[in-house]
Amino acid sequence: MNPYHNKIKKIHQENYIWYIYIFISIMAIVSNIFEENFVTKHHKKDYNWFHYINLGIFLISLIIYGYFIYLNYQAYLKNKKTNSILNLFASFLFFIAGLIYLYTCFNDSFEDELAI
Repeated sequence: MNPYHNKIKKIHQENYIWYIYIFISIMAIVSNIFEENFVTKHHKKDYNWFHYINLGIFLISLIIYGYFIYLNYQAYLKNKKTNSILNLFASFLFFIAGLIYLYTCFNDSFEDELAI
């Protein structure tokens, strides 16, 4: 087995995350188009598309943040260094922030644009 196999596998997994981020970026642009249409034309359909696309973006982001928690937890178990626990803590903070934003979206109490 190639000694670099695990590192190459990890790089390929990171590439998939970058592809997902490209998709998220495109969907954020589409969402902004619907938001602009809603602001100028006041069509409820445009607001619904804008709202649901943003919810989808954040759900995908939460899955990615959960994956980062998993990766950082595995790194912490492997070497138990201070940086590993700090990375794990930072991943938890991102995940919690995403949950809070998602909660406000579902309760429709916050209508600002998506800030990733």
